[in-house]
Amino acid sequence: MEISQLFNVVYYLFNLVKSFIRYIVEQTILKGRPELANSFSSAITIMATLTTIYVLIVFISATRKAIGIIIAIGWILLIISMLLAIIGI
Repeated sequence: MEISQLFNVVYYLFNLVKSFIRYIVEQTILKGRPELANSFSSAITIMATLTTIYVLIVFISATRKAIGIIIAIGWILLIISMLLAIIGI
């Protein structure tokens, strides 16, 4: 898949989410003023996207720490087992 096709898919999904949020806002919060729903749906979509990216980054960095600890423990156990094998225990 080319990069332009990827951008088109992301743009399509972004507009789909924006339309869904606009519909929900029109039907609930801004029922009396649906013309405001379009501008607020754009802002809500951008904020939801940024929040999702932030949560993913936080999750990945927390996972990275856990994987780093597991790798460090693995190396330590490997070195200990090699030393024990060399000594003949």
